[in-house]
Order: sequence, then structure tokens, then C-alpha cells
Amino acid sequence: MSKVRFGIVSTAQVAPRFIEGVRLAGNGEVVAVFSRSLARAQSFAKAHGLPKAFGSLTDMLLDDDIDAIYVASINSDHYEAAKASLLAGKHVVVEKPFTLTSAQAEHLFQLAEEKDLFLMEAQKSVFIPMTGVIKNLLTSGDLGDIVSVSSTTAYPNIDHVTWFRELVLGGGTVHFMAPYVLSYLPFIFNTSISQIKGKVIANLS
Repeated sequence: MSKVRFGIVSTAQVAPRFIEGVRLAGNGEVVAVFSRSLARAQSFAKAHGLPKAFGSLTDMLLDDDIDAIYVASINSDHYEAAKASLLAGKHVVVEKPFTLTSAQAEHLFQLAEEKDLFLMEAQKSVFIPMTGVIKNLLTSGDLGDIVSVSSTTAYPNIDHVTWFRELVLGGGTVHFMAPYVLSYLPFIFNTSISQIKGKVIANLS
């Protein structure tokens, strides 16, 4: 069985973790990286043992030695990068948040279906073996009716993410943290989300 050959969009902090995960899985390999700065792409490729570096996304998408694209760019760029990758005939894995609007997400899945391509948000938690155990327990009915779930997510220091407070760039707590819960809970309960409400508490010490 041939390995899936990945190209990465962006040299972001999460990209090395993706490379490590692909290598540990053993059924894929990362062969290229793109950055708007060719020098940055080349430096990243050298540091992580990747054979190719690109300063043009178009050029990377034209490479026939790449089967799939991992989009790890700034949140506001996810949609355009994923769309370009699908239109180029590449399978796509998009870092969370998948897109910034539901219309963008629907369009991407429409494109993927039309072109018979694989598309997903990069949420690994649903594939963890313990998740299957939890899902079976919850859906078996042995625990009775689940009427409420409480979830806490936290991040120790966000100062290094310079665009975190820029909503137009996809910053903010909802875009940054909510995708974990919004992907995991529907999966383990085998259901879909019908309504979302939120409350913001400022200056919570």
C-alpha cells in the first residue's frame, strides 16, 4: 500500500506536530511545505527533513507528487487554502477552526463531494481508542439519559499568537477553543448540534 504524500500550508507552530504524527502513523509522509516566505519554507523543510519547499501555493498544488494538503495557516486563510487545494484535486485536512462561517464549510464539502476527494477538520480526539469506549458506553443506554455535559478547555499562554485578539483573522476564544468540544460531543453522542448559545465573561480572574 502506497503512502499518502502530504504538503503543508504554513510553517505554523502546529506543523511540526503534524509531521511527527504522520511519521508515527507510518502510512503517510510529508514531502513539501509552503510559506509566503520561500526562505522560511526552505528553513523549515531543512529542519524537518522535507524534500521540497515552496514560496507559491499554486506551485505546490501543481506538484503531482503531493496527494493531500494539510492547511495549518492563520484561521482566516483556511477557506481559501482548502478551496484551492480541492480545486487542484488534492485531498485536504484543515486545522481547526475548519472555516469561519458555515457557508464556507458547506461550499468546501460540496467541492469535495463533486471531486470525490477526502476532506476533514484536523480533530484527532475522535480517533483516540478511549473515545470509542466512551462512545459505546454513552450510546448503550447503560448510563441512562444524559441531560447535561460540562467541559472545560484552557490554554496556558496565548501571547505568542499575535492575531488571537483579531476576530477578522479568526482570532478569539470561540475560534481557538470551541472546535474541540463542538467536534467531540456530537461524535460521542452520535448526534448533531441543533443550537448554540454563548456567554462571555470579561476579566475573569
